[in-house]
Amino acid sequence: MQKIKQNSNHILIIVLVIALINIGCSLSVVNQNQDTVTVKKPIDSLFTIVDTTDTKNPILITSIRLPYSTNPNNNVILVGDTAYVTTERHLHVIDVSTPDHPAYLSSLEFDHEIGKVVFYDQNLVVGTPNKIHLIDISDPSIPIVQLTKNLPNHNPINGFDAWHSYLYVMGVNDALYIFEKDQAQIKLIRTAKMSDRWKFLYPKNTSQIVEQIKYPLVSRSSDPVGLTTPLIEHRYFLQIRTNRNDSIRRASEFLGVGKLNTSSNILVVYDAAQMPVGNNPYGYRFGENYYDIHRECLRFLSTHEQTILNYGMPENTYAIINSGKMQKIDSDTSTQSIDFEDKCFLGPITDFQISGKNLYVVNAKGFLSILKIIKLEEGIHTHLYDKLLSIVPLQVSNPKSIAVSENYVCILAVLENTQQ
Repeated sequence: MQKIKQNSNHILIIVLVIALINIGCSLSVVNQNQDTVTVKKPIDSLFTIVDTTDTKNPILITSIRLPYSTNPNNNVILVGDTAYVTTERHLHVIDVSTPDHPAYLSSLEFDHEIGKVVFYDQNLVVGTPNKIHLIDISDPSIPIVQLTKNLPNHNPINGFDAWHSYLYVMGVNDALYIFEKDQAQIKLIRTAKMSDRWKFLYPKNTSQIVEQIKYPLVSRSSDPVGLTTPLIEHRYFLQIRTNRNDSIRRASEFLGVGKLNTSSNILVVYDAAQMPVGNNPYGYRFGENYYDIHRECLRFLSTHEQTILNYGMPENTYAIINSGKMQKIDSDTSTQSIDFEDKCFLGPITDFQISGKNLYVVNAKGFLSILKIIKLEEGIHTHLYDKLLSIVPLQVSNPKSIAVSENYVCILAVLENTQQ
């Protein structure tokens, strides 16, 4: 009987111990839950393809929702039939050979925040505030980090661009570092100290010598001494933002200049004919025009008696899920009334590109505008005029970057409905 009582006591003690352990665990879980910090969901990005075969009637054909945030320096570029897109820590690869049915191929993750990507001598270069990464795309679908470079003394990077086998990196110390591709390596071949008021930069014939062009010009009507020569002889400017925050976009015939993400909606386009006028070897035809995108868009919409804009999602709408697969999602539409008195109707210009004789502009409130650049020659002067061909709402999103192909454009944007 006593033995049975002892066994009962032992069982009771074991039960009490287990109960205390469970209580302790419960308290521990409660404490952990109280200390848990809610992880903020990243703001999704949107990759959109717009068919511009008919520039007067562009059509949104595809969008892919990316579960990654973007920063102001991220962008999209096209290399052949492949779109390369940067988000905060990823380089994404999308096959756009069939624009209405693109294929999300892969993504390359970095262990730090990245900015833009440029095409460089059959490779890519991805930049960060302090480093540049050379990316091997011999297999376009599988980008591989080939090497990483710092500037001398680990100077921070202000911007960079590439031309042929040369990579130009501007440091915040106003020094321009020129690198040259040497097989699988890039080596620093020259350092040029720029003026602390440097404006436009263009490489001369040697490509190791870079000239600075003063900007803005003295007056709108004056012939811009210093700008004409590189436009005619070299047709090339480095797409590095100036210290006045001017962004430039080059094209075979034109040079575009504008301030992005500001209250200004003005773009300036310059053109210079390649042949001298008459027998004067220094008398070149030169044209320039100031495009007020906001004014032209409102004029276009009112002329076409358009008072309602439809924000329609393309029929082919996808989302990238955790496995990297594309999952088709439902489409949705919304409308917006146009207020012709609203001075911020379009929002600031966030990016622009020039292709052929067309100017493509995206604005912060989700619009793509396409303008035609028209040249009229009068005597020895060339005047540029613009004609707005179309304006397309872009799914109520905030476009950050645009890349232009012959028959379509690719746009990287931030989804507004995820910013709440």
